[in-house]
Amino acid sequence: MTFDTKNHQEHELNEIDPDLLERALSSFQTVLSQPITVDRVNHWLAENELYRPILAAILSRTVWGEIRWQKALGRPFSPTLASAFVIEHSHQQSVMEYVGGGVKFIDILAPHPEPSKWDGPDDEEYYRVSFKAETPQGYPTRIRVNFAAQVGWEHQGRGFRFISPPEKQFLKSDKFTVLEPFEIVMLPLLQLTTS
Repeated sequence: MTFDTKNHQEHELNEIDPDLLERALSSFQTVLSQPITVDRVNHWLAENELYRPILAAILSRTVWGEIRWQKALGRPFSPTLASAFVIEHSHQQSVMEYVGGGVKFIDILAPHPEPSKWDGPDDEEYYRVSFKAETPQGYPTRIRVNFAAQVGWEHQGRGFRFISPPEKQFLKSDKFTVLEPFEIVMLPLLQLTTS
């Protein structure tokens, strides 16, 4: 899902009035109070013409997502829901390597800092952790979600928790991007296979 912000990319963030930027970000908090979707952002942008160029420029550089699970699966024993997960963010690019007097291109996986992550928004059925990452355009990009080490969970049923899918790969364009949710599901122990 994407929102086209190409027409607004000429606006550089350092040229934006700081007070206007603060008001725009404050207003955008209403979008973040619910699960973020392209439709919600498009609706907010349509209703906030004054802030549209500012937020469109910022949003075009980001990818948003969420980790969600049914409340019946319990909560992690961590200070926050977000601290129960580690989100890896990287992109693939080609770099030159000098070998034997010549040059060849090799593909590397370039790591990024962990995306910003926060608890919620929850609802009657789901717990959620939301995240946002700054992502380079035009490179194959990967976001992988893992359970944090040494974090236990409330025991809810027989089986084990699994993140589905554990990673998403995509090519970031100049459009606002929201990934489909990462889902935590409970798999029964019987589905474990031995090799």
